[in-house]
Amino acid sequence: MHQAKSRNAFNQSPWLSTMQAARQLGVHPDTLKRYAKRDMLLHEGTHFRRGPHNNSSLQWNLRLCFETLHGAGQQP
Repeated sequence: MHQAKSRNAFNQSPWLSTMQAARQLGVHPDTLKRYAKRDMLLHEGTHFRRGPHNNSSLQWNLRLCFETLHGAGQQP
């Protein structure tokens, strides 16, 4: 049943909030942001995007994040 839930997550909107994406990837939200900021595994415009305003939350492409983290040997 857990696999069905995970598969359904990929069929949702391709862009999820940080909390939703982190939950689906099995990482802490801060870890997800670190992968983008410090580790530079995830790239703006591909894996995540910013909202229209400076204080808008980030949106994450779950499928591309999963593929990148899985391919990089991370444990999503």
